[in-house]
Amino acid sequence: MSGAETEASVGQTLGKKFLVRRVIGTGGMGAVYEAEHLVTKRIGALKLLHRTFPWQPRLVERFLREAPAAGRIGNPHIVETLDAGELSTGEPYMFMELLTGNPVRELITLRGRLSFGEAR
Repeated sequence: MSGAETEASVGQTLGKKFLVRRVIGTGGMGAVYEAEHLVTKRIGALKLLHRTFPWQPRLVERFLREAPAAGRIGNPHIVETLDAGELSTGEPYMFMELLTGNPVRELITLRGRLSFGEAR
């Protein structure tokens, strides 16, 4: 997804379900957005595959398998998946709890090596 394509989704409603507020990050396979679930009014992280990937069934299957796998673990150290499926456009999505705070990478840059307790 190019920067322009990513930014085009900000402010839009996807699948009559999610209002995209901002881009959190992008990677090789997709992007993660801060979004509001329009039914529950919950703010969360909306993870989408790049538009070129939904046409690769194995990749979509692997992506959507992540949601129930994380849900079965039930660990406070794993992000909770709240919803998953496919948008009307065919794009697979996962809607997860939104974590706040500073990235660990930032903390390490500022303070250096973390103790075991801090890293845990």
